[in-house]
Amino acid sequence: MTSRIGAAASAERTEPPAPPAGADRETGRRPDRSLPARVLMSVLFLPLLVLMAWAGGWVYLAFTLVAIALMLGEFYAMMEAKGISPHWRSGYLAALLLPWVSTRGSAPGGSRSGSPAG
Repeated sequence: MTSRIGAAASAERTEPPAPPAGADRETGRRPDRSLPARVLMSVLFLPLLVLMAWAGGWVYLAFTLVAIALMLGEFYAMMEAKGISPHWRSGYLAALLLPWVSTRGSAPGGSRSGSPAG
């Protein structure tokens, strides 16, 4: 067994692990290479999002369902990369069914039947 003094001396001699190749020396993290692509997609899709929200109805619902499916795909890929295996079928079912069910009682213009607006 190692005494406390021996363990402390041993700990002082060890060097911190080297950062991964291409990593920032201060933070030890790699730069996010997908950031420019993400910013470009945001710039392109923001006007599309506004247009779809303005159109409303089934157009916006379809846009929302596609966006949810894409985001869930990325989320589940990240989880699997970490070694976690979520139950993706029930996740997709719940995430895609909820917006669809919530719009079933709405008129094409977006107003719900029974609402004060008519």
